[in-house]
Amino acid sequence: MDKKEISEYVDLIITAFDRVSQDYYKINTTSSADGIVRERVFCYELYHQIRCLQNKRGLTDFNIHGEIDKRGHM
Repeated sequence: MDKKEISEYVDLIITAFDRVSQDYYKINTTSSADGIVRERVFCYELYHQIRCLQNKRGLTDFNIHGEIDKRGHM
């Protein structure tokens, strides 16, 4: 990967972070009016934003997934 490609992917990640709504940083619950931090919820939205931007920008050299089932891996 050359410097231009690296720069495009860095910009992709930065833009994806900017597109994650504050609603995904803290999740409102019945037990906490201020919300609680849930990494998985944030990450899945970040992955979604990255995938959307990848398609628009033609940066499809890799795929990001939430959690791959680890059973059967050696």
